[in-house]
Amino acid sequence: MTSERVIAMGMAAALCACRLSAQGPLTPTGAPGVTMKTLQQIEPRTPISSAPYVITAPGAYYLTTNLVSAGHGIVVQVPNVTLDLMGFTVSGDGDSGDYGIYLQGSAETPLSGVAVCNGRVERFHFGLYAAYLSHSCLDALQVTRNTAAGMLLSGANGSTFCGNRITDCTVSRNQTFGLYVQCLSGGSVRGNVIADCEISDNSDVGVRLYNGTGGSHGENRIERCVLRSNLSSGIAMTAVSNTVVEACTVSGQTGRGIEMESSHNNTVMGCLIVRNTGSAGIYVSQGKGNRIEGNRVIDNGDQSARRIWTSISEKNLIVRNICIGQASNYDLDSDDTYGPLVTDTGALSAGTAAAHPWANFSRP
Repeated sequence: MTSERVIAMGMAAALCACRLSAQGPLTPTGAPGVTMKTLQQIEPRTPISSAPYVITAPGAYYLTTNLVSAGHGIVVQVPNVTLDLMGFTVSGDGDSGDYGIYLQGSAETPLSGVAVCNGRVERFHFGLYAAYLSHSCLDALQVTRNTAAGMLLSGANGSTFCGNRITDCTVSRNQTFGLYVQCLSGGSVRGNVIADCEISDNSDVGVRLYNGTGGSHGENRIERCVLRSNLSSGIAMTAVSNTVVEACTVSGQTGRGIEMESSHNNTVMGCLIVRNTGSAGIYVSQGKGNRIEGNRVIDNGDQSARRIWTSISEKNLIVRNICIGQASNYDLDSDDTYGPLVTDTGALSAGTAAAHPWANFSRP
């Protein structure tokens, strides 16, 4: 190695040492500062630890404990509220004038953007009562042992109940209806969805859809729900239109499985309706333009009962159903349209009515 190269390497080492010594001490002078916001800073939430409690400002609220109330449980009077019950229970004393969760909209202050979730409501008159509510969500609630309906969802006296979702709720052992969705006197109940709920052991109809004088009740959906052992019909509709009941299981009611009275242009599709003890599995009275398709209706009522029964009705379409349990499973009005009624046993031939795409099947 030449002397010039040795000198150059020495100078480079000295320069590196100089630079390192210029950095100063490497030991931190203190703990690092906070750079992230807390959850409370991102979404401020208000705790609720006693009842009755009235929410008068938009925001997020949550329970910190079980609540017992001698009046209403929690009242929501403004839009854009999230109420998380956090798995706790709101209990009442069974008084006839009290509501567990009261979504108290009005003509002056209608409610929208409200979410109530994750808890139990019991021993009120109505477990949950909502009026003037739109585009809101009720999710993962257990509503039980109330002295009237589990949920009263109202579009009465000019109010609206529109565009809401009721999902993953359990509504049981209430002393009248499970869910009562009513529309009266110029009200409107439209575009709502009841999905993935279990409605059981109530003392009247499981889900009651009712439209009174001057109301507009339609374009709603009930889907993937289980209705079991209610002390009347599973689902009952009066003067309702353009509503879809799909992929529900309806079993063990003491009344009919699904019934429609003076209701038009509705669809009942893909449901299992089994061992209800009323006079029919599916019953249509004074209805027009309803579609009953692809249902399995099995062992409903005694031998005098019908499985699918339309009475004083017209222009209903009954196709692709399977009925089991009686020699005469279908009792259809002469003005209805229906696929061939197939009672054949054994292998079904391609050239028979059984191959018809709209065939209804019947077995005793």
